[in-house]
Amino acid sequence: MKLHFSLVIASPEGAKQSQKWRLLPRHKCKLRPPRNAAKKSALCNDSLTINSLLVKLLVFLCACALLSYRAEADSESKKNTVTITDVCGYEVKIPFPARRLVVTNSDAAEVLCALGAGDRIIGVTAHTARMCSDLFSQLKGKAIIGSWQNPSLEKIIELEPDVVITYDMWRPSQKEFAEQLAPFGISVVRAPCYRIDRLAEDIKILGKIVGKEEKAQEYIEYYQEILAQVQSRLKGIKKKVRVYGESYGDYVAASKGSGAYELLKRAGVDNIAGNQPISSPRMAPEWVVDKNPEVIIKVASSGWVRMGCGALDREAISNFRNRLVARPVWDRIEAVKNGRVYIISAEIWTDPRAAIGILYAAKWCYPELFKDIDPEAIHRKWLMKWHRKELKGIYVYPNEPRQQSVAR
Repeated sequence: MKLHFSLVIASPEGAKQSQKWRLLPRHKCKLRPPRNAAKKSALCNDSLTINSLLVKLLVFLCACALLSYRAEADSESKKNTVTITDVCGYEVKIPFPARRLVVTNSDAAEVLCALGAGDRIIGVTAHTARMCSDLFSQLKGKAIIGSWQNPSLEKIIELEPDVVITYDMWRPSQKEFAEQLAPFGISVVRAPCYRIDRLAEDIKILGKIVGKEEKAQEYIEYYQEILAQVQSRLKGIKKKVRVYGESYGDYVAASKGSGAYELLKRAGVDNIAGNQPISSPRMAPEWVVDKNPEVIIKVASSGWVRMGCGALDREAISNFRNRLVARPVWDRIEAVKNGRVYIISAEIWTDPRAAIGILYAAKWCYPELFKDIDPEAIHRKWLMKWHRKELKGIYVYPNEPRQQSVAR
């Protein structure tokens, strides 16, 4: 900020038009000219008085300018921050738009890459770096900050991010995590991006953080159009197909409160674990046999078998499925008898691309209603539009749905 000062001093009464006041340096006041010494001394004293007044005036003007500068800086600071209300209800003030992001949540990282903000991510988890960087090239070479359950505070602080994007529940508690980073001026925003029922809200939050709100809205409308297509095909179903959805762990069911529950709900099926009182319960093997589902959908964990981007080992996936259907007394289950047991990649199970998983599930359960729809083609188009990537890898197995046979 440049400061400009102007000072006008009137000439003394009766002085000629050409006469002007001039400021005398202090050392000149000590000279003793031979003539008119008294007059010179008076003039010197007057000059000192004027100099003193000018100094005071300059100090006053500088103080005013400083106050104005601070007010302007405060106004600019307010203009360059935004307050986010995250999914947990916390109000978080962050720089706007955020330029340096640490993301402990691979699902949020995927959304940010789709919005064109992947280059702002400076730190990710080891899982994100290992499993997602092939598909989302913006994540290659990013700093590793630990795991999503146990991120390194020291590493995060060292990276000096504007904000950290996390899941909404994990250990340590979100409140504790945020309180530990607050003294370093680092904000924490919870945007899980793994539940289809609140995915739009999470995407809007991320779009607001990075100043990509229009792009975020376009992304929301894109996947919602796929969901609307599914719902239009499911209208008028008289009898829903009984489905057992199993999460990452053995016999962990997709009950109410889990992301998988919402996926099956939108696929229009009768979820046999839908009325369980807790989220993601571990069920007894006999319970599944007794419920006798018509279709079984198992999500593949990377700890058991790799599926998704870059996964090309079909034999390994087939062997995983064979072990699943060979569980004790599972040969009594209708889904096993009729070959309607499907394995699905976690990348399209409850993640930002869950709309693709819902489309697959709906077609597996109601093949006649979706016989003209190719989920793989829709997935291929999604990846090209939002990530400029070809679809490479096995995301579901088997791909084609099996018709229900009549038990004799």
